[in-house]
Order: sequence, then structure tokens, then C-alpha cells
Amino acid sequence: MELMAVCYPELDKHDFDWMQSIRKKHDPQYSIVAPHFSIVFPVTGIDQRDFIDHCRNICGELQSFPFVIRNAVYHKAIRSNSWFVFLVPVEGNRRIIKMHDLLYSGIIENELAHDIPYIPHITIAQSKDSHKCRNLIDELNSCKIDIHGKINEADIILLDSESVRTLEKIPLKEKTGGQEKCSRY
Repeated sequence: MELMAVCYPELDKHDFDWMQSIRKKHDPQYSIVAPHFSIVFPVTGIDQRDFIDHCRNICGELQSFPFVIRNAVYHKAIRSNSWFVFLVPVEGNRRIIKMHDLLYSGIIENELAHDIPYIPHITIAQSKDSHKCRNLIDELNSCKIDIHGKINEADIILLDSESVRTLEKIPLKEKTGGQEKCSRY
């Protein structure tokens, strides 16, 4: 069993259904996990309670935020022969990166894979055939992708190869107005 932190985005039903229709055909994890942004990738060997507390302490200080996705990209996995199709936000991207960077501190600092660049994304397809992914990218990007969503919480999940279980939902703070100041959070 592995621990992760993910954000299941708040999406319009039409956008959620569109993503799921693609994932059903092209993503083997379709039936295991809903569309999400992975913030902390699978970790083992860390006490579950300590991991939850660490994530709660950081995410509990972050504000919820909107994002916008307008294109799909494909990505070659560094540690396998798989290709992925990602929906990548053009707005909200830096906020997701900031959350990721803050979480990879303290007890999980050594879990960060420095050889793999972090790209905030929602995976919608996976294949060992790069041409299949490339064709899907071309098809998707020929349409007008305009997905507006919001990140309101982080879920701490426990996963194995066949299931995902949410251990805790950590709500992000609602923005109270005004310009956000540059700070640790």
C-alpha cells in the first residue's frame, strides 16, 4: 500500500463527463481513480498518521484556487515504456507547483524524484504506443479545450494496484478577497 496526496478538481459536469469518456477508452486507471492532479506521488515507509499530519499542516494553510485547461500534451514516462496524455493547466499551474513543492518538505523531502520534472496534469490516457498517444493529442487539440475548475481540497489516499481509498480530505482555505501576498503559503 502506498500513500499519495491528490486534488480531485471541482469541475463542470460536462467537462468531467468528457474527461471520463476519454479515460474510459484510454486510461487503465479509469475504474480505480477519478480525474485528479497528483501532488505527492506514491510513497511507502512513512507512518500513515505522520504523512496525514504533514499534509494537513501544509495544505490547511493554502487557499483554494481556480485553474483553466486549454490543451493536451503527451509525456514519456522516465521509468517505464509508457506514454501518457496529460491535460495541463495554463492558469493555476504555478499554484499546483507551489503546493507540490511545499509538500515535498519535512518527512517526505527525500521522496522527491529530482530526476523527474513535475508537470501539473490530469492524466486522461496511457499507452505503450507513442503513435496512439500522439494521434489522441492531435485529435484533442484540434478541438477547443476550455475547462475551468477549482481546487478546494487535497485528498490523502491509500492505493494499491486495484483500489484507491481516501483517508482524509483536507479543505483549502477560501480566498477572502484582495490580492494574494507573496509568502511561504
